[in-house]
Amino acid sequence: MTTAAKIKSHMSSKGQVVIPKSLRDAKGLGAGSEVEFVDHPEGVLMRLPERKKKYSLEDLLNVLPPYKGPPVTDRMIEEGIDAAMQERWERKERNSRS
Repeated sequence: MTTAAKIKSHMSSKGQVVIPKSLRDAKGLGAGSEVEFVDHPEGVLMRLPERKKKYSLEDLLNVLPPYKGPPVTDRMIEEGIDAAMQERWERKERNSRS
């Protein structure tokens, strides 16, 4: 689809406008996609917000320095998660009583 293509759509009684399938496909839009509406001298501009760069797991892991502590087992990780969840639940309970 070229950028000069003009496609018409109609507004429903609820103010909803259907974005034609060819445009949705070309722009990668699906249910839940965010769009912005901008008041413009020539009308209303609908645009896609700037997409955040997707990082790979390798990119994210390279941000952290290598772990230099003692070996950690799966069981130790599970116990740490359980303890953190218990602490969070207790904190939430205390706050709800306040």
